[in-house]
Amino acid sequence: MSLIKSFVTKKEELGYKKAIRASVTFLFRVVARKISAFPYYVTGMIDYHFNPNALKQSEIEPFIDNEKIRQEFIDSGFEVIDYEIDKADFTQWIHEVNFPTEYSEDYGEVFTEKALEHYLSSKLLDLNENDVFVDVAAASSPWYDLAERRYKCKSFAVDLHLPPKNDSRLIECDATNMPFDDESISKIALHCAYEMFENDADINLIKEANRVLSWGG
Repeated sequence: MSLIKSFVTKKEELGYKKAIRASVTFLFRVVARKISAFPYYVTGMIDYHFNPNALKQSEIEPFIDNEKIRQEFIDSGFEVIDYEIDKADFTQWIHEVNFPTEYSEDYGEVFTEKALEHYLSSKLLDLNENDVFVDVAAASSPWYDLAERRYKCKSFAVDLHLPPKNDSRLIECDATNMPFDDESISKIALHCAYEMFENDADINLIKEANRVLSWGG
């Protein structure tokens, strides 16, 4: 009986040690990932916060009147449509797209919001194998790669600073002056980043999109 008890105790100790090793390994990987990305984030933050021409919002508006914004769009000639999200379809979509663990961990509790942005753009753009797609102001988002895998389209990611990867689809450039031929891109997405285009950059981005997008893009 004591031999069996000793064996069980030994097995539990080995289980604890294995769990500890796994936890330490996981922690090491997270720290290593953060360290490797540190220069990229520092460069981006310096560029944003110390840009003398930056027009930055000093405080967050406590209340946003969505109906007022909607009406302003309509008055400006834009078509505003209601879109109802199918929660079951969205949940299934997240499962199938399979975002990298480090991406979901980095965004934490707002990951669902970020995933929803990609879900909506993919639905509205109706990405398919005939498309050449550009994710503008992509930052560290893996969406260009995930979109290419899921929808079989040719994809690129564009931003001033991108993670250091050996990937020809990652293009560091000013989105108002992209290295694409006229009418060579079928679809473009910009996820929660238009407000980052300061001064005349927002208008110039629209002009550049008009240049590179094919007819109907």
